[in-house]
Amino acid sequence: MVAPLASCWARPPAAGRSHLLLDHLKRVAVTCGDPGGDIGQRLAFLAGFLHDAGKSHEHWQAYIRGQRRKGPPHAPLGSALFCFCAHKLLPKWCPDKQKLDSYVDSLLEWVVSVHSHHGRLADLDVDLPPWDASHAPVELKGLGEGCPLQEVFGQISAYWNDLEVSDGEFLGWLDSFPEVWERWVGVLRPRRVRRSQALSVDLALRLPNVSARLIWADRSEAGAYGESQLAQESAEAGCRHLADYCRARGRTARARGASSLLVESRAKLQRSALKRYRQSPESPLYTLQVATGYGKTLTALRVALEACRRGRCRRIVYAAPYISILSQAAREITGACGIPVLEHHHLALLEQFDPNKAEEAVARADDQDFEALDTWRAPVVATTFNQLFRALFPRRAQHTLRLSALDQAFIIVDEPQIIDTGIWNVFLSSLQALCAARGSQALLVTATLPPLFAGLEREPEKLAPPLPAQTRFRIESSGQALTPAALADGVPGEVDEAGSVAVVVNTVRDAAEIYGHLREVFDQGRSLFCLTALMLPWHKAQVIDRIASALEKKRPLAAVCTQVLEAGVDLSFRRIVRARPIFPCIAQVAGRANRHGEEEVAVVRVFPLIREEGRDVWDLVYRDVTARRQTELLLSEKPVLSELALTDALRAYFGRCWAENAQTQQLERFDRAAHGEWSALAGLEPFGPDYPKTSVFVPLERESMSPQVQALLGKWAPRGCGQLLDLAADQKFRSTLSFRERKQFSLLIRQFCVPVPESVARRVAEPFNDWLWQISDPADYSRETGLAHCLLDAEDEAATQFV
Repeated sequence: MVAPLASCWARPPAAGRSHLLLDHLKRVAVTCGDPGGDIGQRLAFLAGFLHDAGKSHEHWQAYIRGQRRKGPPHAPLGSALFCFCAHKLLPKWCPDKQKLDSYVDSLLEWVVSVHSHHGRLADLDVDLPPWDASHAPVELKGLGEGCPLQEVFGQISAYWNDLEVSDGEFLGWLDSFPEVWERWVGVLRPRRVRRSQALSVDLALRLPNVSARLIWADRSEAGAYGESQLAQESAEAGCRHLADYCRARGRTARARGASSLLVESRAKLQRSALKRYRQSPESPLYTLQVATGYGKTLTALRVALEACRRGRCRRIVYAAPYISILSQAAREITGACGIPVLEHHHLALLEQFDPNKAEEAVARADDQDFEALDTWRAPVVATTFNQLFRALFPRRAQHTLRLSALDQAFIIVDEPQIIDTGIWNVFLSSLQALCAARGSQALLVTATLPPLFAGLEREPEKLAPPLPAQTRFRIESSGQALTPAALADGVPGEVDEAGSVAVVVNTVRDAAEIYGHLREVFDQGRSLFCLTALMLPWHKAQVIDRIASALEKKRPLAAVCTQVLEAGVDLSFRRIVRARPIFPCIAQVAGRANRHGEEEVAVVRVFPLIREEGRDVWDLVYRDVTARRQTELLLSEKPVLSELALTDALRAYFGRCWAENAQTQQLERFDRAAHGEWSALAGLEPFGPDYPKTSVFVPLERESMSPQVQALLGKWAPRGCGQLLDLAADQKFRSTLSFRERKQFSLLIRQFCVPVPESVARRVAEPFNDWLWQISDPADYSRETGLAHCLLDAEDEAATQFV
């Protein structure tokens, strides 16, 4: 029996408070738009009011009251109701036919947003409106007949009395409307794109921005989210705290033997960058391009604090490529400015678990902690490129939640050169559009910045001034190839001569082979480490800490690693031997040689590394033919490069590469998205399609785990982490978990996972579900190399591509 709209629930009562559907619809509508505003505001209000109107269906009400196991989907009906009412109202609001077409065009994103507000953002289908694509027309009519539609229309008429419709008219409209939809999508939208070629990026990105408006209004009403910004007074206090921190850090660096010139240069960089920002405080985009070791992160933080201190920005969002860099930077930011940092990455929810919270409080918790991460409701947020890309290119409506937090945000993008070159210009164009639309500012921070001209309409402001010349290292390249065995044979002598040596190669398999050779020849007086991506997250962090400790104690050592060393790892070696990569990677790894200028010039040796069968596999890792060719040409022209000459060499390299291939072909994605094909941009990833999606579960616990992990293990798996998979397969156990607990349980499992290509998973593990594999023999995971040694007998080269 259809219940009156006034008695319908949006959510079950909680804490003595009712959650009525009509109240929810009104609050979301008011947050979304304004019934007395311009036409755009009215459309937003209408979408907010009708987005959940389908919850008034009798079966959905029975479901929310616990009388049915499942309710019917409500978003398709809400989308159809919105489109119907807007179709009737727009001609009355805007009699001018030409202007009307532009509002109809805007209406399309609202239709998709309402339809998709609990799922994936859909494309515009020229043949069918979204509710027909997901439901047969007869099914949708049935849904409509189960709702108090006349009451819904009466509520809307209270705002706009020129809406005179009936439920019967709506049900008939469902049959006739597809022809109108075909004209809107097939004629009006293409015409709009043709007339607005200069705005194609803005049109392309309109869907996630419209969706963000609706999703924020909906979720914030349900979650009662507060607003947490970096107040000007807090930012000013952070500036003072940072100044004291940098002075103390400078004294410590000098005491440890760092170059006084370098310490002074770090301070000069911060002062000069701040001065340049103050001269152009309204620019949307900035760059801070300076060699590794000059304190780029702290300088970027000082500029961000200044933007918030002046009231220009109201939140700082720091983005880094990897969790290892992110966690390190988040700790430094907190220590430097005294402001707690919200970390958002796929393991962050674990850190929100309070092991001291009463069990009954945990049981009462719902999904608010999880969505708090997605909203980025904190003065300072540290997140990964993956999460930032979910904001720029959301696949699901939920991902648009964080867009609202980017209003007037100062966004620091650390080491952006790691972003896949194929989508580099797409990223730049989207970042530029985001800053323009939301009043944000963005700062690109790196030593090796790819060209910006193809992705940006205007040159960013440069914050890095010329710095005093440093001679911390020189790069020596040779065309004489070495095999892994020959390379390993020479490393002990390099260690005896230099003290600390990093051996950096292009593939995990090569690292494993070289490490195996060195284990046989290294004696007790030398330390040996292996660092690759095929390690558990805590294992990688542990190895990095052990290397740092050995370097500080000046113990003779060699660290064999992949490219994981090249970005954000604060380690400094006396010598680096590097299997030939593309040229920017050479510059990045050189930043780990004599990083603080403590001693005489360090050497970075670059050479081709060939397998025993005579194959150099660098083309499997660096697939850009232009980049490889220009690297070979530049190294042959400049076999010896000082740090002083490196900047000019990088400029020459990028200039040649972009003259040959400006990487603009991917920009056509914006045109497709502007026409309504949002899937052309949805889900773009920073590291390209080859980034591994498969994880291998390894039941190996470290000696010292965080209190959060220890508490959750004690709660769910007292017999050890090996018990987790048994619980994951227990449907009865999973049914007892709240939403929050299900998320924490999943993330707890990921603490013991190694991300690998599927070919590697097939070699060492057995499938558990669609994303997780279980290691066949836990003894296959090495405390020294992780899973790297499992690639030594690999026959397929695909297994060596993952770095």
